[in-house]
Amino acid sequence: RGLPGNDRYVDLTFRRPPADATWVGRLATLRDVVEVGAHPGPAGASPADPIAALRSRDLALLTDPALRAALGDVVRWRVGTRPVDPRGGTP
Repeated sequence: RGLPGNDRYVDLTFRRPPADATWVGRLATLRDVVEVGAHPGPAGASPADPIAALRSRDLALLTDPALRAALGDVVRWRVGTRPVDPRGGTP
């Protein structure tokens, strides 16, 4: 299809120390194609779920106006969802 693959992958949810808008914005200065992922868990997940506990931090980072301004038009935003099995897990 003529689409290049990514050169690097960054997982915001599990990156230590946690990324901030400035750190993620610097990715735009790289010549590489960088895929940035976050896995904040489904809305309404139990607060005891360690991934869901990070949901508000990840969403705040991804919607930060400073980050969106820093990345400008060099980003292709893609939001994916998967159906959740009410018994737990994904089908």
